Amino acid sequence: MDSAKAALDKIEADAQKGVFYDFAISSHLMKKLTGLQFAQLLAQKKKLPPMNIILLADAINPQLREEGEKIGIQAILQNPVTADQLKEAFGKIAVDAADKAVQQMEANAEMVKMSGDDSAEALKNLCNSTVDTLKKCLEMAPWRRELNSHLARVYIGGENYAQAIPILKNIIKLDFTDKDAHHSLALCYQRTGKSLEDAESLLALIETRPADADLHCRLAQAYLLEEGGLEKAEAHFLKALELYGPNDPPRQKARAHYGLAKTLYRKAGEKPDYGACAPPLAELKNALRLDPVMLAPFFLLHTILKNFGKDAEAALALEAAGKITPAVPADWLEWFFHYMDAGDIPKAEDALQKALVMDTENQAVLVLAGEAWFRRQIYDKAIVLFERAIQINPSDPRLYNWLGMSHRRLKQGAKALEIYKKALIMDPDDFNLHYNLGRVHFMLKDYANARKSYDEALRLNPGLAEAKEALGQLPAAL
Repeated sequence: MDSAKAALDKIEADAQKGVFYDFAISSHLMKKLTGLQFAQLLAQKKKLPPMNIILLADAINPQLREEGEKIGIQAILQNPVTADQLKEAFGKIAVDAADKAVQQMEANAEMVKMSGDDSAEALKNLCNSTVDTLKKCLEMAPWRRELNSHLARVYIGGENYAQAIPILKNIIKLDFTDKDAHHSLALCYQRTGKSLEDAESLLALIETRPADADLHCRLAQAYLLEEGGLEKAEAHFLKALELYGPNDPPRQKARAHYGLAKTLYRKAGEKPDYGACAPPLAELKNALRLDPVMLAPFFLLHTILKNFGKDAEAALALEAAGKITPAVPADWLEWFFHYMDAGDIPKAEDALQKALVMDTENQAVLVLAGEAWFRRQIYDKAIVLFERAIQINPSDPRLYNWLGMSHRRLKQGAKALEIYKKALIMDPDDFNLHYNLGRVHFMLKDYANARKSYDEALRLNPGLAEAKEALGQLPAAL
């Protein structure tokens, strides 16, 4: 504007129309009024929201800085001003504003806790109320990693996991070694149901919501995928069924009954007698009573009946499954497993593609299918799926572990080495990663580094028998 008065008049006139400004850049040597006086008059306009002011001056001295701070000027830059100086100023202003917003949110959270209302819903609302401020700060300086980190953390606190994902991916692009960002991104994908959930993080969540039936069901499913987790899986499926009420969706309860059936069947052993299968069969009946179009129970029922030579009844179960139109990726995944077990690879691949068409970013489908190829020693197909999962989610070390093992089985040691090193950036305390890295070093005849990796695996897990055995296979001179 031509003068400070004209600028003030415009700011006020536009505010009456609902147009507000984020910044004012002012020269200290304006006509009639100095830049300090302009800032002071602007601050006195109580009906206007606070505005960030950058002051341009030909010379900067301590007195000018002191007076500027008193008035609330955010930055003073000396002429001639460069684009980099303005960028730095915008970034600092945005970070300062974001820091204050987060500090205020945390102070309010403490007050909520002190008042006795420390419910997850109250804390979630506090996080959500801070999002708009942080988004505006990020618009000012999208290149500042601190702003991305603040917004991602607040999104997660408000349980807006899907919104946090692109922010966290941006942080990782800026700095792949940011372990906190990797951990948070992996968590967000788990919470959105697009990645396999781990029991540890679900246990922490259950501590805040012990009466959440769905959480117990998800925890049980996580234990079901872990070696030695059957007892815990059974306990949490039973807890979920105890907590589900009459108004909960039938499919949720059906999932718990099916999960319990699968757990009990696995507990019965590899070749159980028919009597040992009575409890899982009863749970399958409960699941299908609640949700007659749930595909998974039919496939487990087919497996149990087939194992006992009841071919006609098994065929009826499979026929019933064939009449159901798959509604979610997990349904097509069940067909994938069925065709894999039957040795019909073309149909298995077709079912997998249909699952991924339904949800292109579903890492749980990619990983479970990748593991199936891996177990059948079809490593090239497993690699394709694990690589696709990593493209979607670069922050889950489990994906790198599977990918690394696949490359090692194909004797591609250099590639496996690169993959494990990336995984250890995210989770340096995973003994499995160190052990598998040691096996790669051993394959490459780098015995000194193999020993280091095995030793680190044992430091993290002193009872790891595989690492002790691997150390014994190293040349005696080492």
